[in-house]
Amino acid sequence: MLERLVSPVTQVEGVQSTTLFEPDGFVVFRSSEDQTNETPQMQRWVQALKEMDGEERITLVMEGGTIILQRGKRLHFLVHCSARANLGHIRQALDECVQNLHNMERSN
Repeated sequence: MLERLVSPVTQVEGVQSTTLFEPDGFVVFRSSEDQTNETPQMQRWVQALKEMDGEERITLVMEGGTIILQRGKRLHFLVHCSARANLGHIRQALDECVQNLHNMERSN
C-alpha cells in the first residue's frame, strides 16, 4: 500500500529514492536503498526536521544530488533526486503523496 502511495514521486524522472519515516527516524518504506536513507543518516534528517521551525518542506542541494524533506502529520518524506531532476515536478508529486497519506490516515 505504501509503495502505491509514493508511486507518484518514485515515477518522476530523476528520483533516485523515496523514504517514508516516523518522527524518531524509524523507516517504514524505502523505494530503494541508498546512502541518504541508511540508518545513521536518518538521524541527521530527523534533526534537520526538528530545526526547521514550522517549515513543512526543505530542499537541500548536495554534491550527490538534491534532498527534499517533507514533514507530515505522522510520517515524513525523504526524496533523493539527481542533480538534473525537475524539482518543481517532484514537489507537485510530493504534494499529491502528502495529501493521499493524510486522507489515508483520516480514514483509519
